[in-house]
Amino acid sequence: MAQTNGTSPAAAPTTVPGIAELAVTMQRAKDFDDAGLHKDAERLWRDALQRRIALLGPNVPELAPAYERLASNLEAQGRWHDAERYRMSAVDVLENNKGVDPTELGRQASRLARNLQKQGRIAEAATVSYIALSALRQKGDDTVDAAWGYNGVGAILSAQGKLVEAEPFYRRAVEIRRARLGDGDVDTATSFNNYGVLLGRLGRLDEAVQMLRLAFDARERESSAGDRTAESALNLGITLDANGRWAEATPWLQKAATIWRARKAEADVIEADNALAVNLVHLGRAADAEPTLRRVLAARRAQQGHDAAATGQAWSNLGVTLDALGRHREALSAHDKALAIAVAGGPTQLLSVADYRANRAACYQALGRKTDAMAEYRLALVIYTTALGAEAPRTQSARRGAAGQVHAANDDNPIPVIVPPAH
Repeated sequence: MAQTNGTSPAAAPTTVPGIAELAVTMQRAKDFDDAGLHKDAERLWRDALQRRIALLGPNVPELAPAYERLASNLEAQGRWHDAERYRMSAVDVLENNKGVDPTELGRQASRLARNLQKQGRIAEAATVSYIALSALRQKGDDTVDAAWGYNGVGAILSAQGKLVEAEPFYRRAVEIRRARLGDGDVDTATSFNNYGVLLGRLGRLDEAVQMLRLAFDARERESSAGDRTAESALNLGITLDANGRWAEATPWLQKAATIWRARKAEADVIEADNALAVNLVHLGRAADAEPTLRRVLAARRAQQGHDAAATGQAWSNLGVTLDALGRHREALSAHDKALAIAVAGGPTQLLSVADYRANRAACYQALGRKTDAMAEYRLALVIYTTALGAEAPRTQSARRGAAGQVHAANDDNPIPVIVPPAH
């Protein structure tokens, strides 16, 4: 059971005025959250939780929504560990009461899994996600709730780099939401987006573009979906760019950057600028891209830390750019930094490890170190085969490199970029 923040519980709202006061408190908290004033909202959500406990007792399922709202508020502040205890409490009060709607338990478990994923506790998150899916399927395998569960498992498997395993879960979520909600629904758009990103990473470009266009169109029609619309545009641009359709990618990346600049979303602008710079490298304008990529690297190191996965990706992008400029030794040093960060990141960074080894191999080739290049390709090939499948473009590229076939620097090699996390 979660604990309160240490203050004395408010008087139980056992009268009609007391219950009305509780409703007012909750509405004020919601208004503060909607306005981005999460600290002010937190105080009110804690007060509302204490009032509910005083009224209902500590172990009733009706407490789950109060725990959920406080947890969501803390997560909006980036306090994922603090929020975990309330996510756990929401699940506990539902698990410990017979007759509770299994889909509500599944939804709360799914939210807990996302929290654990955000903390990097992927193995725990995977276990909870399968529990959530089991609960959400109890009313049928083709319900909207079941789709939520399938989407959650797909997200966890994708985070683990198990893209082939994630595909059927994301696909099933799309099928259910299209049938139940229609293509224009915001939840269907989320499934289109998630599935499209995955298909792009698997090299299934035509299917990926179709899904991401559907996501963009649905979100563009929703006036309040500005950030999500930009996310879809960015993902579509990244997918096109990573699969060799560079000129087509540019306007989509520019569209994302324009939306986020208008909304003054600085962190998102950095991601769009990063993708645009990678696009410039592909278009043969590496010299123009280098200053932007150095700025992105500096921002990532300042905001997320020197050892963050995003910082490693920034080092890798800079390395590929330097390689394209013929500065192979500098490029190799940048790739070494990226690889060290990814290796330290553990199992969830395995796909990045493979990408960075493939990029190091390109540097070794350019420096005439063919034996070293083949060794790097062999190590990358093992990971790619498991994560992406034997026929994926990156797997085939690594297989050619491991066999000693001659590549031009960067030919067929991935340039990792940040893809916004699936929602």
